[in-house]
Amino acid sequence: MLDATPDLSILSDEDFKAKFVGSRYIVLAPAFVVGAGLIAAVLILLGRAFVETVRESGHRRLIVAGLVGLAVFIVILTYLGVELPREGG
Repeated sequence: MLDATPDLSILSDEDFKAKFVGSRYIVLAPAFVVGAGLIAAVLILLGRAFVETVRESGHRRLIVAGLVGLAVFIVILTYLGVELPREGG
C-alpha cells in the first residue's frame, strides 16, 4: 500500500518552514475572503441605513456639520498626539 504522506524527517526546521508556511495561507484564504465579504456587507447595510436616516431627518445640515466637526476634532487630537487612557494598565 502506498503512503501518501511525505517523509518529513529528512527536512531541517528551516526547510520545513520554507516549504509549508505558505500552505497555511492557502488553506485560510477562503476564510479571509468570506470574512472580508461579511464585514463589507455589514458596513454597506449600516451605511445605507444611516443615509436613509439622515435623508428622513429634518436636520440634514446639522448632522453633516456634526460629523465633519467630529472628524476635524479627531484629526486635531491625533496631530497633537493625544492618547486615550488604556484599561487595566
